[in-house]
Amino acid sequence: FESMTTRTAGFAMIPQQNFRDSTYMILLILMFIGGSPLGTAGGIKTTTIAMLFLVMRSEIRGYRETEAFDRKISSENMKAGLSIVVLAMSFLFISIIALLMLEDMPLKEIVFECVSAMGTVGLGRGNTAGWSVPGKLIICCLMFAGRIGPITLTMAFDSRKEKMKNRRENAVANIMVG
Repeated sequence: FESMTTRTAGFAMIPQQNFRDSTYMILLILMFIGGSPLGTAGGIKTTTIAMLFLVMRSEIRGYRETEAFDRKISSENMKAGLSIVVLAMSFLFISIIALLMLEDMPLKEIVFECVSAMGTVGLGRGNTAGWSVPGKLIICCLMFAGRIGPITLTMAFDSRKEKMKNRRENAVANIMVG
C-alpha cells in the first residue's frame, strides 16, 4: 500500500517520520520515479526510467541499438528521457539548496518534502506549516513543475516559435565518459 501511496495518492496511514532510513530511501526513489504515463501520477514516469535502464544495458553489452519488445528506441526518445531526468534532478537540487539556506530543518526533512512536491505525491513529514513564505513558494513551484513536467516547463519559457534547424552537418566528437 505504501508503495502505491508514494506514486500519487498522498494518503498516509503510517506517519512518514516513523520509517527507518532504508525505507525512507525507497520511498524517495518511488516518489521520484512516480507512475506510468497517461495517469495522474507525477514523477519522471516508469517508462522513462525503464528506457534509461535499457539504454544502460545496451551500452554495457555493446549493442549498437537500444531495443525493447522487438522495437528500436529512437535516439530522440532517449535524449528526451535523459533530459527529463536531468531537468527534474536539477530542479530538485536547486530547490533543496535554496531551502537549506532558508529553513532551519535537517537535510532529510527538506529532501523528503522536495521530492514529494516534485512527484506531486502529497506526502509530508509535518514540517512545512512552520516554513517561511519563500520556503513555501519554493515547494509550490516544485509542485507546479512536477505537475506539468520539466520538459513542458522549459518549453514554455522557450520564446522561439520555430526551432533552429542545423543547416550544416557538424563533425562527430567522441567524448570520454565514465
